[in-house]
This record gives sequence, C-alpha cells and structure tokens, in this order.
Amino acid sequence: MFKPQRNVTLLFWEGVMTTALCTRRIFPIVLAFLAYASAGFAQAQYEILHGFSGVPGQTLAPLMEASNGELYGVTTVGGTGGGGVVFALRPGPTAAFRIVHQLQPLDGGEPSGALVEVDGEFYGTTKSRGAAGFGTVFKINATGTFELLHTFAGTDGAKPMAALVRGSDGALYGTTSEGGPTNHGSIFRLGAD
Repeated sequence: MFKPQRNVTLLFWEGVMTTALCTRRIFPIVLAFLAYASAGFAQAQYEILHGFSGVPGQTLAPLMEASNGELYGVTTVGGTGGGGVVFALRPGPTAAFRIVHQLQPLDGGEPSGALVEVDGEFYGTTKSRGAAGFGTVFKINATGTFELLHTFAGTDGAKPMAALVRGSDGALYGTTSEGGPTNHGSIFRLGAD
C-alpha cells in the first residue's frame, strides 16, 4: 500500500516548478498562502512622485535613504551644465522633489552609481567630464555644498560607474571601468578626511 510522505520536495526544470511529493494537508495551505499574498499585491497603490524631463534629466542609479529621512539620487544628464544633477525627495503623502546641485563641466558628468552617506555627507562618482574628461569623485551635503575630491586623469583610472563603498578603515573604495595601468580599469582608495 502506498503511503504519502509528509515533506514536499520541489523540483526545478527549465523554470517550471513541479511538486514531486505532496500531501493533501500541505497543498491547501500553500494555495491559501498564495491567495493571501496575491491579494495584498493587488491592493498596492502606485503613485508617480516626480516625472523627469530635460532638467533634471534621466536617472539610472538607485535612490539612497539618508539619515535625515530624505531620499537622494543622481541623474545622468540634464541640469544647467548638462552633466546631470544631485536631487532629493522627501517621502510621504506630500512628497517634495528638489535639486540639490547641478553638475557643471569641471564637477564631472553622467553619474551612474548611487550616492553613499558618510557622517551626513554624500559621496559619488561621475563617469565623464572633469578637468581631464575621465570622471570625478565628489562630496556634497544636504544643502548643496559641493566639493570635488578627485579628477581622474586616465592613468589612475577612468569612467567610474559604480557606487563607492566605505571600508572598515573609514576610507572610500571604488572601481573604474577604464584607464589605470593597463587601461582596463582600476580599484582605488580615497582616504578618510
């Protein structure tokens, strides 16, 4: 006589999940869970908080939630200088969008990595422009005070496109997609202030 087992083994084959062993007790529980979960998603409300246009431009990088409760991000193009902007969004029912800084040619252009917060200041990279045209590393605060920390020259790296990471030593680390000693990119360290 066949006796069903009480565990469920799931087999994955070409993206299709099939149940190999299932009892009469587990299947209704799984169906109830799926029905409950899909009902919650069906009731989610979607709302556009800001629509990007030529100013401030397009965004590729994810948002960063700062310690002040605002969300910060960058656009790759737009702004008065054409190289993108740093923006903030106050979340909530009365969401407010504001431009924190418009990147000018020497500031760098086309930031594509997320900002990183360290002690209330935000750090980011740009993959183009700057004095040599190979991108920059910058620091900015919530009020828009901007400081250029490094301009890439090509031999030290070029076109950083990812977010910076703060190491356990307090320094910031990042990568470039081009340039460096072999022109295939580099890993760099920016010492703590």
